[in-house]
Amino acid sequence: MFKINKSRAMLEHLKKETLKKFGQELSYNKDCEALAEIVCDATGGRISATTVRRLYGFLKSPSAPSKFTLDLLAHYVGYKSWSDFQSNYVSEEKEGDIKPSNWQAFRERAFELSNDAYNLIKGQSGIPFKSVATRKIGEDRISNFLQSDKMALSFVAPGGAGKSTMLAKWYERVSQDTSSKDVILLFDATFMINCLNSDFLLERWLEDQLNSKSKTDLKYFLDRPKACEGKVILILDALDEVSYDNTKLERLFLQLNQFIANRKDSKNMKLILTSRTSTWEKFAIPFIQKENSLLEAWYEIDLDLNQVDKRNFPPLNGFEIQHVFDETINQQFFYELKVENLDYYQRNTISNPFFLELFVKTYAPNRTSNITDGFKLINEFLKNKIYYSRYSEEKIEILKGILKIQKYGRDSHSVKKMNLKSMFPIHLKTAGNYYYAYEEMLSYGLISEYVSVNEYNGYCKFVKIYSEQLFEVLLVKELIEFNQGINFELFKQIETDYQEFELKDRLIAQLFCIAVNTDNYQALSRFFELSEDTLTSSAVTDILTTVITNMDDKKIDLIKTYALGTRSVEFMFALSGNLNRLTGDFSKVVEIISETNEDRTIRIKSLSLLLMTSLMSLEQDLSDKYYKLLLETEPNSSCTAYSIALRFTSILFYNHISCKSNDLELLRVFYYRQMAYCQVGDTYESWSGEFEVLVCNALFYMQSYHKVIQLIEDAELFYDQLNVKAHFSNHKLLRAYKLIAQFKLGMKLTASQLQELEFCNDSLISSKAYPLQIFFKSALAEVYFEEGNRDLQERHSNRAFAISEFARYDFCKVGLLTKMAKYYNAWGEQTKENLCIIERDQILKQKNAEVLVKILNN
Repeated sequence: MFKINKSRAMLEHLKKETLKKFGQELSYNKDCEALAEIVCDATGGRISATTVRRLYGFLKSPSAPSKFTLDLLAHYVGYKSWSDFQSNYVSEEKEGDIKPSNWQAFRERAFELSNDAYNLIKGQSGIPFKSVATRKIGEDRISNFLQSDKMALSFVAPGGAGKSTMLAKWYERVSQDTSSKDVILLFDATFMINCLNSDFLLERWLEDQLNSKSKTDLKYFLDRPKACEGKVILILDALDEVSYDNTKLERLFLQLNQFIANRKDSKNMKLILTSRTSTWEKFAIPFIQKENSLLEAWYEIDLDLNQVDKRNFPPLNGFEIQHVFDETINQQFFYELKVENLDYYQRNTISNPFFLELFVKTYAPNRTSNITDGFKLINEFLKNKIYYSRYSEEKIEILKGILKIQKYGRDSHSVKKMNLKSMFPIHLKTAGNYYYAYEEMLSYGLISEYVSVNEYNGYCKFVKIYSEQLFEVLLVKELIEFNQGINFELFKQIETDYQEFELKDRLIAQLFCIAVNTDNYQALSRFFELSEDTLTSSAVTDILTTVITNMDDKKIDLIKTYALGTRSVEFMFALSGNLNRLTGDFSKVVEIISETNEDRTIRIKSLSLLLMTSLMSLEQDLSDKYYKLLLETEPNSSCTAYSIALRFTSILFYNHISCKSNDLELLRVFYYRQMAYCQVGDTYESWSGEFEVLVCNALFYMQSYHKVIQLIEDAELFYDQLNVKAHFSNHKLLRAYKLIAQFKLGMKLTASQLQELEFCNDSLISSKAYPLQIFFKSALAEVYFEEGNRDLQERHSNRAFAISEFARYDFCKVGLLTKMAKYYNAWGEQTKENLCIIERDQILKQKNAEVLVKILNN
């Protein structure tokens, strides 16, 4: 009698477990049919709906279920057979007598497994993991989800978007929280690939991973909420990697579906998934949407069919990118790289963590042309994911097909999938490798699919190259291939064909960059014959600036060609600004212009810039050479205001460093200003303060502080009389110059005045106005020294010295070392004082400029 009762109890338990896995009670005949179908699909065996009805009492039956039926149901709920189920059965009466599993032991084992996944993600980071930005938007979403009554959460984005890294950073933080009792099970879903056979059961797989003695830890606690001391947080990262095999993918999603159905009412179970957009579409639409009861289990799930981009995890924002810059690049170089300094193309490219890591690893401030180019970053990505990947030929053909259908960007950025299918069998598994190539590109976010209305207002599936930058790089490669290389005719053709498209300027900029990198200067020699609209676009200006200001010997012939043209010379001089960029290679460009161009204004400007640069670098022979040439070239009415001001400033500076008198020159300051202003019209409405900024910079080095104040006050009076008072950044600089001159003459600065100086200093950081940056930082260091604020004093001094080293301004280095020696002397630190003096004297000896000591000590 006892055996009969036990058998009945085991049968009832099996029926209960079957319904639990099925996820709902059997209320109607159609429910029995659905259960029979699911059991057949899951086990590969055959059970009829009639058998299910008999088993659950919908039909009366005098006979017990057959062993085949019992084996099939036992297999469905996770056991090898009915006998296996019986041997593991524990009666409900005795369940209370089982010694409960230990929550702490369960938690420790879970953390062991999670640490393995965490270390794997951490080890794959292309930059030090501590430098990786914390994704607050992701962590906040997890926090809100864990406090909600929902069971499941997804993070959806293309490959390389940083989903895994975000989870690892979150895990790193929460795993150190000793007050938490939660169990975290972080798994890389790729480990499931070899287990996704027809008998795969998610809960059994999880128990196998835990490898607990009884293999019941997870089930024990999930079935007994009161025994849980915290939440069980299951994280399945990277579902993407199983997406190439749709059969396995479907099997996994069925199990996830069942897992959520079984545990959706649990207050302790939380499931977090990460997936690429293509994988998510295959799961979300067919598996979640059709099951309304499961839809309610998901936290903030968006199943908008009309949404082109299904991602819910955004790219990196400016603050997150800046954090990475500050923790990496800005720790290595003096130049404070700011996100706002990058152009739109670069910012968009590195908002993907994959490209950001590549950018950081290859960045150097003196190799801008080689690494801040978004084209190069995308090209590196294509090498890894297309050209040197499996199915590379098929992938290339598919991408070319997309470009062809969309008429190379002149039609639409999306194509109908049916049109693509007519070219390649991307939908047929057995027709070569096109199917797998297409699926891989979908998985990694190279291309994307979405459903939208076509021109006939019917629904249609569209395909697009996911990234705008990726699309443009592929398009440029295709245009070059069609043209059989780059020549000037290709630039003109693009200017004509894409005249009405914003794409035009970016394509031309990329072609220019490629031509330079391949030494194809013949194609570039006539570049400035392109339209004004093209040449003044930000995309083209950015690439021209990068190339010209980073000239090497191979570019000399190109620069000589540009030095003869009016438009090209105007552009190159626009790069110099107020001595902003005249360092290193660009001084060679200016020298070529001075030797090649016969225009008086151009010659004065180029010689003045070269004289200032040689003075800053303490190159006495070059200074003498350029000074002599400059004296021979007197300004006249044809010269521009800027060239007049620059000539006067460089002569003042040369006389000062050479210990020659500047008395006569100072008497001519207002004469030269009058000459400069006459070039901009009698009304002076074009006044910008440029003359005063240049001259005052030299006057400060000459310690002519009264003359600085006189010149600025005269300019302020002049500015107040203007009919049209346009905003000029130089106006703020002059106000700051006046404050510094007054401080030098003994006036104590107020807090608001000091803040004004700091503001001017900050506004210069984004530029490459190295002399002005050095001047302001040195002046601020002196102000903070007088106030006794050593931290800020040393910060500004060190930064000024670093900029001087980078710009190779030995004159500034010598001056800063002299000041720093005085500071250390005042602080009683003789060792540091002596080190500064030794380093200064070494520079002076090397440059044969000991005469400067007398000037600098005044």
